[in-house]
Amino acid sequence: MVDAINLKLEEVKRDCDTMAANLKSALEEGEPLRKAKEKLEKQKEYMKRQLAELENKVQALEVTNGQLQLAQEENASKAEKHITKTKIKELEAR
Repeated sequence: MVDAINLKLEEVKRDCDTMAANLKSALEEGEPLRKAKEKLEKQKEYMKRQLAELENKVQALEVTNGQLQLAQEENASKAEKHITKTKIKELEAR
């Protein structure tokens, strides 16, 4: 009876050692994936920051573009008024 228990104990110990070795191997295989995941997450965060900066720049440029368009329209209107006044003066002078 004791011999049977000792045999069973040895069998369980071998199984445990095998499982421990398998677990260690699986963890070691997963390590490169974990490192790659960390690297990709850092790159993702960097890209998110870059995207946010670029979006802010685009918004600022859109505002500036709108202001420039308004200024161009005002200048065109002033130029048109000046041309019209000049033509009126020329016609009045005749």
